[in-house]
Amino acid sequence: MNLLVDPAPTVYTLGDKEYPLNTSFRFGILFEQMMLDDALSNREKGLAALELFFPGKLPTGENEAGSAILWFYNCGKPWKRGSTARMRRAGKVFDYDQDDGYIFAAFLEQYGVDLEQVQDLHWWKFKAMFDALRPDCLFSKIVEWRSTDLSQVKDPKEKKFIQEMKQIYRLRRSVDEQEKLDLIADALMGGGDLSKL
Repeated sequence: MNLLVDPAPTVYTLGDKEYPLNTSFRFGILFEQMMLDDALSNREKGLAALELFFPGKLPTGENEAGSAILWFYNCGKPWKRGSTARMRRAGKVFDYDQDDGYIFAAFLEQYGVDLEQVQDLHWWKFKAMFDALRPDCLFSKIVEWRSTDLSQVKDPKEKKFIQEMKQIYRLRRSVDEQEKLDLIADALMGGGDLSKL
């Protein structure tokens, strides 16, 4: 899939059958938030994800449905295993709940898109726009400050400033979202048996 030449999908095709998808960016964000919700069991998360993305009939078997969710969530790109270790080393640098205002303002400033008012912004388009936010917007700066390795900053004034920014804009909770997503992916793709999660 290529957003430059292919329309963003509204259905998941499996064989000769098409299954409608909830494609709004809101569902992608809800999916991420749900995966990070410690109040839900992994089984509950998997089942809720199926209901979230498939408003009608589910693809045959939880395995196929799980693969469809991961395909859609990852914007048609292959699901990358092994990301957990890289994410753990890098640490989480943004949170949709905590950073909602900064993300909202960045989209409004850069694209003129009011994320509260927009009715139909496809998840894939949202992700492309999100990933391309300019480095000079406050949200991008916050992410940069959070992700800066202070041991690599040589200038004492710059180091002090970044330390202060890290403190001001720190994430209030530490959750390894990729690890949790990988657990769900394993369950959804490993035969579809979510009951053991």
